Amino acid sequence: MNVKLLAGLVIFLAVFVGLAFWATALFREDFEQNRARRGSAAVAIKGTLRQCDDNYFGYVIEHTIEFRNRLQDRGYGIEFVSDGKEIDYDVRNRAFRDGKCDVMMIPIITYVFHGRNYGFPGVIPVVGTESFGADAVLAYKEDLIGSENRDVTVNDLNNPSLRICVTPKSPSSFLLDTGISNFALSALRGNSSWKIETNGSTDALERFKNKQCNVAVLWEPDVSKGLELAGVVEVYGSDEIAGMIIDVPVVHKNLLGDQEKLDAYFATHFETLQFYSNPKNEKLMIDHFKRVSDFKSEDALRKALKRIKWYDLQDNCNEWFAVTSNKRDRIREAIDLMIDVSIDVGELPEDPLHGDYLPIINKDVLKRFCTGNYVQGSIGADVLLGHMFTALTPEQWETLQPVGEIDLASITFRPGTAEITLVGQEDAQKNAAKLHVNFGAFRVVVEGHTSQAFTQEAKARNLQLSQERAEAVRNHFIENYGVHPDRIRAIGKGDTELPPRGNMGELQYRNVSERVEVNLYKDVPQRLGGG
Repeated sequence: MNVKLLAGLVIFLAVFVGLAFWATALFREDFEQNRARRGSAAVAIKGTLRQCDDNYFGYVIEHTIEFRNRLQDRGYGIEFVSDGKEIDYDVRNRAFRDGKCDVMMIPIITYVFHGRNYGFPGVIPVVGTESFGADAVLAYKEDLIGSENRDVTVNDLNNPSLRICVTPKSPSSFLLDTGISNFALSALRGNSSWKIETNGSTDALERFKNKQCNVAVLWEPDVSKGLELAGVVEVYGSDEIAGMIIDVPVVHKNLLGDQEKLDAYFATHFETLQFYSNPKNEKLMIDHFKRVSDFKSEDALRKALKRIKWYDLQDNCNEWFAVTSNKRDRIREAIDLMIDVSIDVGELPEDPLHGDYLPIINKDVLKRFCTGNYVQGSIGADVLLGHMFTALTPEQWETLQPVGEIDLASITFRPGTAEITLVGQEDAQKNAAKLHVNFGAFRVVVEGHTSQAFTQEAKARNLQLSQERAEAVRNHFIENYGVHPDRIRAIGKGDTELPPRGNMGELQYRNVSERVEVNLYKDVPQRLGGG
């Protein structure tokens, strides 16, 4: 055979084998999955399920090839209905009401806002995801605390001269509302001189880069991009105020009558979640997620994964809906607190549910699934709904990283004593719900303060009284609301940290001075960013 011809043939075969290997590596995993599951038998299509959503990364599961194939194995296809060019929750709710989709993916508080205008046409059967840092408030550190050599806290936002870029009526704006309501940010209440409204997170980030604002409320992937800017720090994120930015599938009430279709959807959801939670399938998960998300690199996608928690069936059965436990279902506690925040900051005039959860919550799906050896497995942020605390020495307490002072309902005492009044006990109950749902991962320091004393003997009495009151609040939380003893510490300050007097009269100043403050601390520093 001609030497040149033989050499050409060898080169051709080498190229062919290389291309074949590349193609096999690219498609092998999907092909093998489908072949193993499907075999040669065709599955009869019983119908199509339509889902209204947007490109938020938390909705990625239903868009993956793994979900589609598993749902098709049960005889159903899936179609997606978008809001249009921009995210528009009102458009989505209207389409959902009109029956253009069977399932609507949406944050809970957004459904409360918009769903009330359409008669709440759907119900929440499970919790899908929670943002744990995928939404965050970023700031130029120098603009908040100048040259001070310390970490920023949420309370550093209490400055009316700040300019804050925020997208109205978004989950991120609700994150800011939550900070205003839960922390002592009185300077941001009752006025909007600090607010610069933007057309989404990307617009807010661009304005932030150009110094049109010194604080920006963003969501992923803009949070990660913002933290790369020089001098920028994260003030707080959705990981620090838990139980607030929760996304759920809302099922149209018309679908409740089609149990087979409904169960096929949720069985597929939890099975797909379990599949991707298997470490053996991590590479495949990253590949599938990249195909159907806006992330261009694996590194950016992995960072986003750490900022979102996908809840599995066990989390839903035991914690969120308490179908298999004696706990008070977390979903109702979360909705209560969301509505309280919205009313507190003026976004809602009143509770649109009037304390009745039946219009928007349905446990029937979970009652069918939460039996026997149900599927488990979640992905995303490493979060425990029941946080464990160990004992700390006084020296260790002093090294914790401050988060901020939370703005609690005033806990009142009988004059001159450490006995909590009945009204004070009612307020303590509201405070305990916040500590359990929103701030369950943080240590708590209860500080007792008194009015000013003018003799050493009176100062000593006040110091003792402030310690006793702080201990009374700590014990009340432990004994009545299950706060772990190792999580909470009581400190009496006496009159050593008096508030600014301003124009207050003597009696008003005394009442303000005699107070109990609750401060939150992190076990381990977790903030990102420079500065």
